[in-house]
Amino acid sequence: MTNLETKSSIRTSIAAALMVALVGCSSPEAPRSATPSPAANPAPAPPPPSSVAGYPEVPAATGEHANKITDLQNDIQNLTSGANGAAKDFADDLESLLESSETRPRRATLDALGRELATVLPKATNPEVLRPRLAELLFVATRNTPLSKERMTTLQGDVDKLLADHAVPAARAKAIADHVSTIARQSRPA
Repeated sequence: MTNLETKSSIRTSIAAALMVALVGCSSPEAPRSATPSPAANPAPAPPPPSSVAGYPEVPAATGEHANKITDLQNDIQNLTSGANGAAKDFADDLESLLESSETRPRRATLDALGRELATVLPKATNPEVLRPRLAELLFVATRNTPLSKERMTTLQGDVDKLLADHAVPAARAKAIADHVSTIARQSRPA
């Protein structure tokens, strides 16, 4: 091989090595390593709660039950605004939340609760905060998950306190909490 051929061969080898090195580099669109860019994999959403706040023994609403709680929140909003037929719609949606067809509160109890709420909610303060928590506590009441006597008392107290915190008169808040307690007791097997 001549000196010129050797130089040409070396140049060809260097050019080939540079091509291999350049092909191995990543482009601006692709990540430089096997780790994908943060934009390609956004952080996952936090998992939904596994139980109702304050009631670890009651699984959180999912699927159809979550939709029914939204319906109940809308009914509570209608009760707050004094809409015609809101008490009946509320009682209907609360009845649809009941878990058991064998162990259920009387319809009269659901209707009485709807009428009581229709009376007091238009005067309640901060209904945007009241509405979701009241719907959540009503969900707890309608589950047939076993609750001890103490936990039933806690549920009744939570409803009473929630309403009192939103300027519902004490006697009315107690009457509503009593209805919720009755629903909770009658929604569970004896």
